[in-house]
Order: sequence, then C-alpha cells, then structure tokens
Amino acid sequence: MSAPASRSYRSELRDAQASQTRARVLEAAAAEFAAGGYAGTTLAAIARVAGVSVETVKLQGAKHELLLAAWNRRLFGGEEPVGAFLDDDARRAVAMALPDEALVGAIADAAAGISVEGVGLWQAFAGAARIDAQVRAAFDATLEMRRTEFRQIVELLDARGMIANDRPRPELAAELVFLASAEGYQSLVVESGRTVEQYRAWLQNAIERLILAA
Repeated sequence: MSAPASRSYRSELRDAQASQTRARVLEAAAAEFAAGGYAGTTLAAIARVAGVSVETVKLQGAKHELLLAAWNRRLFGGEEPVGAFLDDDARRAVAMALPDEALVGAIADAAAGISVEGVGLWQAFAGAARIDAQVRAAFDATLEMRRTEFRQIVELLDARGMIANDRPRPELAAELVFLASAEGYQSLVVESGRTVEQYRAWLQNAIERLILAA
C-alpha cells in the first residue's frame, strides 16, 4: 500500500538532485565564462568547477545554451529572460512611489548592480554573439530590452517633469543606455580602479547632468 508514496518520494528526490546539479553547473558556467570568455571556456573547465563529469555538463545543454541559461540565472534569477523593468506592474508601482529626489539614485543603483553582477558574463555574451547565430539572436533581444527599459525611464522622468531640456527623448534614452553600459563599468572600475561606490556616484551625477542640461 505504501509503494506509490515511496515512488513519489524517490521521484521528488531525483528531481531535487537534478535541480541542484543543474544549479552547480550553471554557477560554474557563469564563473568560467566571466573569467575566460566564451571562446576560452571549455566544458571540461565547467565540469571541474562544478565537481561533475563532462558528460553531466553535456546533459545540461550545448555550450551556447549553458551561456544563455547562466546569463538569465545570474541577471534575472531564473533561466528565462524577463521583460523590461517597468513592464512589470509591481516594479512600476515601486518606481512611481519613489520621490523625485530618490528616483535618479535608484536608477543608478539598479544599473550599477547589474554591472557588478554581470560585467564579465556580459563580455562573454557579447563575444559569443559575434560567432554564434543563436546567441546573436538572444543578444540582440537583450539589447532591445535594454533600450526599451531606458525609453521607459525617460518617459517616467519626463512625465514627472524631471527633464529640464527639450532634447529629443529618444536621444536621451540612447545616451542613458551608453552611460549605464557594462562597457563603462569595465573601463572605470575594472580597468581604471574606481570603487563600485565611486562608479555609482559618477553614474548618478552623469544621469542628473544629462536630464538637467539645457
């Protein structure tokens, strides 16, 4: 009479173990891609860091699939990409509730946090996009989502009367994308030695100057 319950328990245990193994592989993949780039990372290296066999790594997907899953997991908390930040009603409500004097700081915090978490992985992602068509499609979609996010941010700032100039709003959004880019973080922090806090303060100041400039 207890066999069905026993089978269910064993199935749940196997599922949990498989989930833990996949998480270890994807964390190892994220670390290796960030450190060595896409071309410089091997499945053997991922396996070694994850503490599993190469065959186990292969079962988790092809190399480009591991990169995309690792990217989504690191940046979005799951294996599927999410939409633009302000597309989510709850996140939009949080942004709308912030007072004007805190909004630009929150934007700088969010952008800096993304760069801290993902700068190396982003570089691997960009490198893979140059040589792999499937990665390129995902990379282009990520770039478009980022452009959408900053268009939405400009719309929000504009609606609240926080933009003190008549410059075309698409230009402002494009410049915000540039200011908050991982490439900027790489140059100022990784290569030039600024601290994360110095970078974050610089970014807030740059955003404020952009939207307040006549």
